[in-house]
Amino acid sequence: MPAVSQPKIDAIIEDLYAGTLDASAWDRAIGAMVDLLGCTGAILFAVNPTTQTILRDEVHRLDPQGVQLYRQHWITQDIRIGPGLRRPVGEPHHIQEVVPQNVWRRSAILNEFLIPSDVPFFLATWLHKSPQKIVTLAFQASSHHGSFDDADSKTVKRLVPHLRRALEIRNRLESHQIRASTLTVALEQSHFGVIVLDEGGRILESTGLADELLRVEPTMRRQSDHTLWLREPAGSRLRQWVLTGTPPENVTDGVLRIPRNHGLQSLSIVVTPMPPVPYAWLGNEPRWLLFVFDPDRHISPVAAIVSRDLEISPREAEIAVMLSMGQSLSTIASRLGITMNTARAHLKHVFAKTQLRSQSDLVRRVLASPAIHHAGRSTSTT
Repeated sequence: MPAVSQPKIDAIIEDLYAGTLDASAWDRAIGAMVDLLGCTGAILFAVNPTTQTILRDEVHRLDPQGVQLYRQHWITQDIRIGPGLRRPVGEPHHIQEVVPQNVWRRSAILNEFLIPSDVPFFLATWLHKSPQKIVTLAFQASSHHGSFDDADSKTVKRLVPHLRRALEIRNRLESHQIRASTLTVALEQSHFGVIVLDEGGRILESTGLADELLRVEPTMRRQSDHTLWLREPAGSRLRQWVLTGTPPENVTDGVLRIPRNHGLQSLSIVVTPMPPVPYAWLGNEPRWLLFVFDPDRHISPVAAIVSRDLEISPREAEIAVMLSMGQSLSTIASRLGITMNTARAHLKHVFAKTQLRSQSDLVRRVLASPAIHHAGRSTSTT
């Protein structure tokens, strides 16, 4: 093949590193390598060398159905893998270097799969080898292209160090992203809100539940300068805490409580410092982690458990749960928008269905139900 110009090599290297953050740049880099070799396409894949199971793959310009067929059947029949594993990492190799030609010409994988698919020639490079995983980039060529040669190997070898390094960076970033995404999903599904503040009390991040509270809760909000506002005296206590790094004297348990109107239970905010991290070049540094608990938001899910456990109606379960949270029957009636007579009737039905005789018996029964595991994570004393 003709000599490859340095500008083409440089462009591929640039896209490989850009591809650590940009999937289109990564695809462009592998595609440019395919063009450089004048072949059909490439596949980047990770395999368990013991089970010969493909753990992950990326297909570039190859027929996806053919790759799927290889994945399902032919990988276990591939006579190239065993001899190829003896090749060192970073050294491109083609068929003439791993399997005797007379053996290869009679092989089932060549005659029954590769030739009918018109990709009988390959040039592969191990990018990683361990007992649990091997990673390779394999270029496939048609009968018209012909076999790869040493010049092709030298061309690929110029790019292999950059390919390996870019792939390592990409894998690390993806690993961190997966962990961050998993943590985010867990936090979003939790029964509390999370808010991250910088050293000046400005909101840097907040989960969905926290965002909802900031929008609808009159006792807290995100101000125009992104600082967190809390109803007094919690607001001044938080400011003192954030600016001095020391909890106020009247906050001995690390929890700020914000009383609310209309019979709602107090919001509880657990404030904890985050370890300092040198993020100066990225902007504001995350400094404080706030966990926001709203007990009243968990009446419905907890009531659903109580309803099933005690075999009472959803509305009856709501009343039972609210009683167990220390609310009076008159407050419950007001919050549910029903009359006291209706509330008493619901309670009477609960006693009849459960064979309990008093509100205290009912509260003890609710607290002994599976619901306590949910309520315990979200309720607090006011």
